[in-house]
Amino acid sequence: MARAVGGDEVVGGRVIGVLVNPIAGYGGPRAMHGTADLDDRQHREALEAGRATDRMRRALARATDRLPRGTRFVTAPGALGADLLADMGLDHRVVGRAASGPTTVSDTVAAARAVVGLDLGVDCLLFSGGDGTATDLAGHVGTTLVVGVPAGVKMHSGVFARTPEAAGDLLLAVVEGRVRSESCDLLDVVGGDGDGPQVTGSVRVPVARALLQGAKRTSAVPDPSMLEAVGRQLRDTAGPGAQWVLGPGATVADVARGLGLTSTVHGVDVVAADGSAVRDATERQVFDAAADPATHVLLGVVGGQGFLLGRGNHELSARVLDRVGPDRLHVVAAASKLASLSPPVLHVDLGDAEPVRGLDGYRPVHVGPGRTTMMRIVSSAAPSIDIPALA
Repeated sequence: MARAVGGDEVVGGRVIGVLVNPIAGYGGPRAMHGTADLDDRQHREALEAGRATDRMRRALARATDRLPRGTRFVTAPGALGADLLADMGLDHRVVGRAASGPTTVSDTVAAARAVVGLDLGVDCLLFSGGDGTATDLAGHVGTTLVVGVPAGVKMHSGVFARTPEAAGDLLLAVVEGRVRSESCDLLDVVGGDGDGPQVTGSVRVPVARALLQGAKRTSAVPDPSMLEAVGRQLRDTAGPGAQWVLGPGATVADVARGLGLTSTVHGVDVVAADGSAVRDATERQVFDAAADPATHVLLGVVGGQGFLLGRGNHELSARVLDRVGPDRLHVVAAASKLASLSPPVLHVDLGDAEPVRGLDGYRPVHVGPGRTTMMRIVSSAAPSIDIPALA
């Protein structure tokens, strides 16, 4: 049975801070690029969707049965963490005050200060959210180790584990004292379309490259004309009646020019054969458009992380990709970007119980006109996704 401790100090064993941004991730399928400005209706819908809460549940479920005896949890009231820990039957102490209304940045900051700032000896703060949540926490956690459960819209920062289960494995490694720590810059997109992520703060993270996703990195820029040539080749392959769904990213934008199209760098576009376009489309709009059997999807790879899906392109859901089919999904990347990935795999984190059809095994990635590289795809839905080595 869960026990929420009110006034007693947490003593003995390791102490884990747990913090949930309960509305994180809501904006992704809705092409909102964040959840900082939700109205009351959207806030209620975000709480009901529960993406960040569900992902924190997965992370904790992975670790709790293996944590050493005496491990304690400290969390914030209500949807910020206490509700989940109580539902999971985990003993915990609740600190801070409950939000008086829809949760805001100030609630996140206050919760972080309460969980980490008191003299509770918190060894690691496990939070679920995205880059915005990480940035909100950065100035208030001191030198406490931080591990992010990926649950937001944007996750460019290296504080996040590759999957919720990887976050659970990493938490266990921290509690058992099996990892060192290092400083990690946090990244977020703070400008308009075309602006890349900027450093917004820093936190201490465990050194565990097999479990943390790493920060988004910009690789050497290939000759744009080469990527445009890839686009012309794909245009010829798809035929004149093709409808294109263009994923985010600069590489896709370059290839799209070869298709005779333009794209939204931080969003997903649908461009019909007649040239009409839906810019910054929602998941629903993309799904409806994918009913056209002439629909093709163009996807890039996140540099430094190797993510194909599940990072900044939540409009491309499992049901969208299943409707399009694997034969009309085209992946493009610079050869240098693929060569820099460690491990040399592409990651898919769609949160579904089963791998999406065609998104397992090996797939060709277009790296130049007439040139492809075969890359293995690792899905968060696969039976085993973690890599034992932590360094």
